[in-house]
Amino acid sequence: MAEPKTAASRATRVTFFEDRASVEREAVFEVPAGASVVAVAGVAAIVDDDSLLASSRTEGVRVLSARVVRALRQEPTCGEAELAARERAVDELRAAAGRAQRAVARAEVWLTRTSEIAGALVATAEAVPRGGAHAGADLEAAYRAVDHETKAALDALSTHRRAVKELAMDLAQAEARLREAETLVPRYVAHVELALEAGAAGTAKVELSYRVPCALWRPEHWADLRKDRIHVRTAAVAWQATGEVWERVRCRFSTARPSRAADCPKLEDDVLRSRRKAEPRAQVVVEAREQAMNRARTGLARVDEMPGVDDGGEPAWLEAADACDVPSDGRPVRVEVSSREIPCKVDRVAYPERSAAVHVRARGALAGAPLLAGPVVVLREGEVVGRSRVAFVATGETLELGFGVDDALRVRRAVKTQRRTQAVTGTQIVKREVSLYASNMGARTVKVRVVERVPVSEVEAVTISLDRAPRGAKTDDDGMLRLDVELAGGATDRASVEWTLEASSDVVLPPL
Repeated sequence: MAEPKTAASRATRVTFFEDRASVEREAVFEVPAGASVVAVAGVAAIVDDDSLLASSRTEGVRVLSARVVRALRQEPTCGEAELAARERAVDELRAAAGRAQRAVARAEVWLTRTSEIAGALVATAEAVPRGGAHAGADLEAAYRAVDHETKAALDALSTHRRAVKELAMDLAQAEARLREAETLVPRYVAHVELALEAGAAGTAKVELSYRVPCALWRPEHWADLRKDRIHVRTAAVAWQATGEVWERVRCRFSTARPSRAADCPKLEDDVLRSRRKAEPRAQVVVEAREQAMNRARTGLARVDEMPGVDDGGEPAWLEAADACDVPSDGRPVRVEVSSREIPCKVDRVAYPERSAAVHVRARGALAGAPLLAGPVVVLREGEVVGRSRVAFVATGETLELGFGVDDALRVRRAVKTQRRTQAVTGTQIVKREVSLYASNMGARTVKVRVVERVPVSEVEAVTISLDRAPRGAKTDDDGMLRLDVELAGGATDRASVEWTLEASSDVVLPPL
């Protein structure tokens, strides 16, 4: 059976998903009248066969069938250009080594001749009679000239021998690289075999669509704070190692998950059982715990593999502005997909229980498309101040980002704790005074929001009361006390927070 005609193809559009890609490819070739078979090259061997679709874009040409044909070939490790370059390098080094060997031989002959002449001069000097001062002076000058030539010959011989050794090492390495390039390695290649039927001979255009693994994308953001606006740029970071050539392709990025099953979850019976009431405890053990207050869809879990794209449950489609190249080398390629400005409110917030630094925070309502979860590079007036992460932000929700610390501001915290037990009732009383010292080392007046935490009791046996708080401070149900402090340039302000914890004698308190 005759081999089918081979036609080249090129990728025109790639849709990246979180763990695969959908490729659209076109091929233009000549077809005869009637039935024919064409092999379309350029596809990867890892094509998903079930996803292959072929359609004709030429009137009068019909695609009868399409299938992926794979073959195993033995190919050199390097391409033809690299192999030719390594062969040229070996030839050049061999020629240079031959020249160096001949130079060593010439230097050895030169050294032999000068040594013979020096020996002849010594013998002649011994035959000169006593008193021949003029003849002795001539022989001495001649010997000095020969000695100079001998030293030059020795230097040249040493230089050429060293060059021979270096060229021998370089030649051995070049020959090893050439042997490596000539080594044949198995490689799977594939093509799409199309069965066509044409009403008349002419040029046919066929489009292929299929999915491949080893290609993915993740969102990345740049947030630049400029006065009262956040300039947010979003890029799609794409990788691919399919073996295909994707040059000047139109890219689209989707958060849809075609690999996920769409079946509804199965419902199970929820059985309620009764049990005997437990006996009251002799002691109440109180534990201090940290409660993480998260918004919906902002919980993050550590996993061993790369996390997926958080889109809030609704698939999103992002289009690249221009065509781009995505080489098949596994390296990330950043493609900008959107840019926007968000009006924001900038304030400075301090959490002295965690750190004395004062952070610059910006908050603004997000307009337009949702902001996907991912890493974000934060900048202030075009200067990079760090990296962070942003959770999924829906349209209309508040985008909150930190933009580093304000070096001119500090908030120091001092704590005093008194603990005692009443003699008669055994009631445990813990009093704590927290002193907050806010300092402004800059020249302009700045407003700082200081956030201090007051414990919140979840059991009746323990009561906590706020005895003293600064004027204007507000406390929410979670015990977070917020105080706005206005600091003039070079000023320091002090504020105190006092609270009392009372617990009955049968309560075991944790160390505070």
